[in-house]
Amino acid sequence: MSLRQKKYYLAKVSISENIFSSMENRYNIINEHIPNAILNKESVIEYDKYNFRITDTQEYTYGDEKYIAGNLTRLTKMTATILDGNQTREKTFEDVKAIPVDFFYNIKKEVVAYRTCTEIDSEKFIDNFRQIIERDHRVGDIKLIPYTSANSIRDFFKELDVVTEINFNLIKPNNPGSKEYFDFEKIIDDNNLRVLDINMSNANGIKYNKEDSNEFTDSIESGISLTESAYGTVEVKGYVETEVPGKRKNRKKKKNFKSATSATFPRFFKTRENDKISILERVNEEIKRLFL
Repeated sequence: MSLRQKKYYLAKVSISENIFSSMENRYNIINEHIPNAILNKESVIEYDKYNFRITDTQEYTYGDEKYIAGNLTRLTKMTATILDGNQTREKTFEDVKAIPVDFFYNIKKEVVAYRTCTEIDSEKFIDNFRQIIERDHRVGDIKLIPYTSANSIRDFFKELDVVTEINFNLIKPNNPGSKEYFDFEKIIDDNNLRVLDINMSNANGIKYNKEDSNEFTDSIESGISLTESAYGTVEVKGYVETEVPGKRKNRKKKKNFKSATSATFPRFFKTRENDKISILERVNEEIKRLFL
């Protein structure tokens, strides 16, 4: 009997509030404060009907990489009438039903591989994992951005006959100087920005390819490369033209509008491994691929 496949998504943690602090402080945030925030058993994100906390943590060393494995756990609250002595009273239980999803966090590369379930979808995982890390005031605000599947946004451009809108939301990379980031990274650095929003639109079609080439223009390539490295998100809109049947002279072209965002194409992998070490080996392989 084959084991059911487990599906893991990948997301990148990036310093935001303290991105312009000293190199020493950024090093400490990445290698000490963020891991400590994940390992802090007292951190709880509270809602009306349930809480989130990180549980079952273990630390691993795999080659040169250090990992924290654990669960993001949702704990359901329930109020019941109990007997206290000879009096009845209401009591709230905060850990009636625990629903965990497991994760592996690569400390040096700031990448988390995580699973989801019906009660904890990707958006809920990202939001609550981020909030728990931000509870450590030494870390400050962070960004936690899912990776997109390889070439997915590039392929979506090719599906469209006309691209009418491109919206980038970009953040400062943690590893400055990469050639493909240059155009927008320079704007971010020159103006001391944490976030750069770029909205491009032309109802008649945006020129996103170089002349007589299938290559993207330098600026579009920079934006896409940043989003592929989880240093931002992108939304692309446009349309495909199809001919409407009719007499030759009266044939018209119909515009079928389409749109997609980075979140449309999340990057993930599947494994049938069941023990932590075997899963960690696969996680490590997938994270290495992100940085090739």
